[in-house]
Amino acid sequence: MQRERMRLERTRARLVREIYPGLESIDIALRFKDPGGMPASDQRHTLFAASRAFLRFPCPIASCVGEFALQAEVDRAVAERTATRVVDLRCSGVRGYTESTQTPCELVCTCTLTLRSTRDR
Repeated sequence: MQRERMRLERTRARLVREIYPGLESIDIALRFKDPGGMPASDQRHTLFAASRAFLRFPCPIASCVGEFALQAEVDRAVAERTATRVVDLRCSGVRGYTESTQTPCELVCTCTLTLRSTRDR
């Protein structure tokens, strides 16, 4: 249900060029580390100017309902005119398929944002 809601919100998101005029692309690298030892594969995403500026990513742990929201970090990088920003985020979701087995997720995501502007050409 949560992932379906995110898919719907993605289709309604504004374009990168509408929110961040002058940006050619946003490269997003997500590296995960789980204090509990559950493996999660790294992810890479590139949003181009014509892409939907949907900057929330679900936790990669299948039983978790958490997400990583990057909108504020991209906003900060744009405001500070920072080409690369690295930030650690912690999942605030819970793991477990039933209420009796749910535990805090606490997966750590090191997110590297690389902004490319049309001025970089």
